Formats: sequence, structure tokens, C-alpha cells
Amino acid sequence: MPPIAPGGGAQAGRGGQEPQGPVAVLRHALSRLQERLHSLWPRIRGMGTCSREFLEVLDELEELADRELVYRGFDKVPAAPVSRRGEQNVDLVVALYRVGDIIVEVGLKGLNRCGIVEALTGGEPPRVYARLHLGGGAVVVLEAEEAAQRSMLSYYI
Repeated sequence: MPPIAPGGGAQAGRGGQEPQGPVAVLRHALSRLQERLHSLWPRIRGMGTCSREFLEVLDELEELADRELVYRGFDKVPAAPVSRRGEQNVDLVVALYRVGDIIVEVGLKGLNRCGIVEALTGGEPPRVYARLHLGGGAVVVLEAEEAAQRSMLSYYI
């Protein structure tokens, strides 16, 4: 797997091509997960985050992340879902992966405790993120782009 590089390649995933490099693969996977969350939003908005139904949704998201990432060379680290509290971020970890010496945490921003999904996310679908733990305490965070941002970006590229 090529080393992590900012941007991961502007042409990744266009025209039916496979995304290249770990960052491009992550961006592609995050977009797919965010699209899935948007399609599930009418169903999950009123769910409790500790309900069995919501846990089934998390399982579905984890399976989608596995299909996107393990297929493209990431190794699954069996330790999810868990809540993680940091200094500023409080997020729900859906799955953990390893690529080289980097640990990749894929999760949903702001879903850190029991409650109604819509109330915890401010009325919007949860945001999907990937937090890359690079060693030595260095962390890089990628977030899924909104569809509007993607179409605007493709207009300029």
C-alpha cells in the first residue's frame, strides 16, 4: 500500500477507476458510508442510540466499511463499536482498521451516549469520519464530504 499523502490523488474514483492510495480509499469509503446514512436517515432519526435497531444499523455500516476497506488492503482490527471521548471530540467508533503502521478509526461524530439520534446530531444525519493514528501521538482526521461539496469540487477539477 502506498504511503499516506495529503489528498490521496485528485483523480481517485472517477470514471469507474478504483481509488488509489490509502487516503483516496478512505475518502471513497467515507462518501459511501455518508450516502448510506443519508438514505437511512428517515428510519434512524427517531431511534435511540442504545436500541437494538440502532445497533443493527451500526452492524450494517461496519459491514459496508469492511467491504470498502478490507477489499482494498486494509486489515480489520476487531474492537468496535465503542465510544471514545477526547478533549473536544466525542464520537462513536464503528470499526478499526490497520494499514501499514497506521490505525484507522471509522466512526460517527457526536453519537457518544444513549439518546435519540436526531437530538444528538442537531437534526442532521450523523457525520462519518476517519481518524488516522499515525504514531507518536499524531492524528489526522478526514470527514465525508457532502454531495454538494463533491459536485462543486468536480466542477473545478
